[in-house]
Amino acid sequence: MSRDANRIKFTNNTESIAAALKRRNIPEIEHHSKIDMRPVALEARARLNKNGKKHIFKVGDRLYKIAFDEYGDSKYWYLLAWWNKKPTDFHCKIGDVIYVPKPLQDLLFLYKYGNV
Repeated sequence: MSRDANRIKFTNNTESIAAALKRRNIPEIEHHSKIDMRPVALEARARLNKNGKKHIFKVGDRLYKIAFDEYGDSKYWYLLAWWNKKPTDFHCKIGDVIYVPKPLQDLLFLYKYGNV
């Protein structure tokens, strides 16, 4: 599943930037809405946190690096962002606890289908 599957796409081709886009031979710019930060049921959160790990955010950390180390693929950074309610790395402060829920398959299911 693409991390952008549940996100709204916006196109930027307004008159105010039309000249700049034309100079660069770009027809439009596509933006994605922020990650859906919908809540997770307490039971699901407790179960996946129990099976997962805690990572203390430190200098040089990035969500995509943590995802690679824990899940074997950096593309799952958005799951860590969603789970920890930190849409970007810039929302993480040094010393923050980043929960790494497991198993990944259950996390993906929960992200896609919600609290079922």
